[in-house]
Amino acid sequence: MEKHNGQLVSDHHGCTPGQPPRVLRPAEAARYIGVGLTSLWALSQEDSFPKPVPLTARARGYLRDELDAWLVARRVSAQTSSAPETKPARARDA
Repeated sequence: MEKHNGQLVSDHHGCTPGQPPRVLRPAEAARYIGVGLTSLWALSQEDSFPKPVPLTARARGYLRDELDAWLVARRVSAQTSSAPETKPARARDA
């Protein structure tokens, strides 16, 4: 915390120290999920990806909690789709 005009204000954008801010600008959001800006833009065109929220008339940001939820959903989806297929047992020639 730091003082500004005699009041204590958070110097971490409303989050705990060591945590990313709750709202991430596009470059920060891309780094957070491990992709480049072009990939972030492409992902934002998908219905399943979190939509940016308006911060000002021109600035947009992504909510960290929504990005976290998207990452978890991707992990669960990848785990269920990459499960090995079980083939029916073949009848043995006797």
